[in-house]
Amino acid sequence: MIYLDNAATTFPKPPCVTEAMVSFMTQIGANPGRSAHTLSIESATVMFQCRKALSKLIGQKDFLRTFFTMNATMAINTCLYGLLKEGDVVLTTSLEHNALMRPLRMLEKTRGIKLRFIPSDFTCKLDKKVAKELSHGVKLIACVHGNNVTGALMPLDFFATLAREAGAYLLVDASQSAGLIDIDMQRDGIDMLCASAHKGLYAPMGLGFFSLSSRMDVLESFMQGGTGSRSEEEIQPDLLPDKYESGTPNMPAIAGLLAALKWRESIGYEAMYAHEIRHRTQLKEALKALDSVVVCDVHEAYATTGVLSWYPKAQSLSRIAQTLNNQYGILTRVGLHCSPATHKSIGTLPYGGTIRFSPSFFTTDEEIESVILAMREIAQ
Repeated sequence: MIYLDNAATTFPKPPCVTEAMVSFMTQIGANPGRSAHTLSIESATVMFQCRKALSKLIGQKDFLRTFFTMNATMAINTCLYGLLKEGDVVLTTSLEHNALMRPLRMLEKTRGIKLRFIPSDFTCKLDKKVAKELSHGVKLIACVHGNNVTGALMPLDFFATLAREAGAYLLVDASQSAGLIDIDMQRDGIDMLCASAHKGLYAPMGLGFFSLSSRMDVLESFMQGGTGSRSEEEIQPDLLPDKYESGTPNMPAIAGLLAALKWRESIGYEAMYAHEIRHRTQLKEALKALDSVVVCDVHEAYATTGVLSWYPKAQSLSRIAQTLNNQYGILTRVGLHCSPATHKSIGTLPYGGTIRFSPSFFTTDEEIESVILAMREIAQ
């Protein structure tokens, strides 16, 4: 089996992640911050260490401003619903995942916010001139960092400048880039950073996070409930991180994330990124040599993640994906990838989307060669 669906979730995970989860469940297992007994304190220590390590990774100087959620979608919803009010204007792009697009559309419907979209061409290149024209009067600029269809990395420096000049907040969805690309909230001018833990961070499913700059004290809590603090009060406490973390956290996943963070720190950004890009380049060059395939390439001005999309000129997407799976044991993602806006922009929406290859740090050279040979056979 050759797993090339890592943009959906990385697999396999490092063995240390599974070991850490099992160790927590068999040796600790208690709820953090709810009791004063030994195991509850040990659980809180794991959470504290993970929050601190994660904050360090993303350039968050105050680790109490990093918060755990169920996933990136919940993180994005928490930020949007906690910030936006009737009449607020949001500037986003034509390349967004539904994790951002759908809550924005719902807020447009229910709260009367106004949406503006930066257009892009079929290579994912944004129209910066139009973006500047649209930025006047906006409260929030919200954008994906690594596109999950093409792998295009959006220019964070441009968005940070745009937000600063407009007096707006900047929200970045880093689900596809966190752990793979060096992100520093302070350096990159990010006010709200949202991401999942189970992709480039190689942690378990069921865990995401968001982190806030010091400007974001205006953000209201999206969900209220038990925190283990100020329990005598019926109003959600304002102290951090409790303000944005209600209910029992997913401690086995947090323990797994802590192990994953230590593991990836031992490897480093450069090695992880070089590994994925080398395999993406090999796949792209091999696919471009096939007359029956169209590769969805990215503008030369943009760097990419390891994600690569393509579609056949004649055969159906699902049939080829099924052939890759059934005959060659190659697992891919086919369709719209929860990002119809991207497919509309790059012109693949009428075809039902693309087939996506997304290698990981654990993808081997031999596996990439096997994929290339399989594609050549299918193309005959």
